[in-house]
Amino acid sequence: MSDVKAVFLSPFVAHWQHLPVACERLTQWISDYLDEQLSWCHDEQFGALFPFQQLDLPQDFFLQRVIDVDGIQYLTGPRFVNQQLDAPFVDIIAPCGPPSERAVKAILANWQGLNATRVRYCSATITPALHPIDQQLYLGQASEMIAAQADTTVFLTGANITDKQWCRALLDDAYQQLFKRQPELQKRLHALSDDELEEHLQDGEVCRIHWCQQAVGVLIVQACSYQFLHGLSVIDKAIAPAFQGQHLSAKAQLAYMQQLASDALLFGTIDGRNEASIQSALQAGRMPVLRYCWMDEPSNSSNIQ
Repeated sequence: MSDVKAVFLSPFVAHWQHLPVACERLTQWISDYLDEQLSWCHDEQFGALFPFQQLDLPQDFFLQRVIDVDGIQYLTGPRFVNQQLDAPFVDIIAPCGPPSERAVKAILANWQGLNATRVRYCSATITPALHPIDQQLYLGQASEMIAAQADTTVFLTGANITDKQWCRALLDDAYQQLFKRQPELQKRLHALSDDELEEHLQDGEVCRIHWCQQAVGVLIVQACSYQFLHGLSVIDKAIAPAFQGQHLSAKAQLAYMQQLASDALLFGTIDGRNEASIQSALQAGRMPVLRYCWMDEPSNSSNIQ
């Protein structure tokens, strides 16, 4: 194990040991995650993923960096909100300690060419949020969902490429209804593109949600990793507007999980303002376990300690 990795591993594991994952497995997941993230400090192909030519910056500028602030190490990387080049920020991927205003100032100074004015960090939800929340990851374990009473009027069937037009129309209608109810989400959320939807259909990751023998919604779930977690990720879900208000999204998630192995995890990030998705996740037994928070660049007048 490298000296740099050793610095991050123990505090990282300790911070997430409350998750419903066996300690040995969690440690291995985090170890593998750190290997990947630290490799992006020197992997030229990682730098090539960024629009370095559009921003008139060298390709290696975008390689991740370990920054030391007062003896505390922070693994950091450049990011853009919704891939918008005018909305850069710095992600604190793995800290050895909580970020302070002094650390934020030093990190942003180190990434000066990015012109970012804020950083984002990840923390466990078992502690109070100290800064504005961007989004949270909601997680449920199949063993807990299996015990929940199933609604037999809700069931799932696999969708295929012939269902693309129906899925597209349903997703678009559901998003339009959401944006009508919460206009502020229009700049923060977007439905899958046609190409993305087609790929999920071809990979067998799309389910039609049925209620009382009617097809009323779509649930898209993909086996993948998210940060250091491995399991099943809710890519998107939608209920046709005419059938909303019946808790069908939550019941569909329960139906999905009740057919899986007991140690399977179902997770997905939800925007902190998306009230409907938060409620359906909670009703399905998915609890917030991880949050992303923003810290803005301290003003020059701040008394930074």
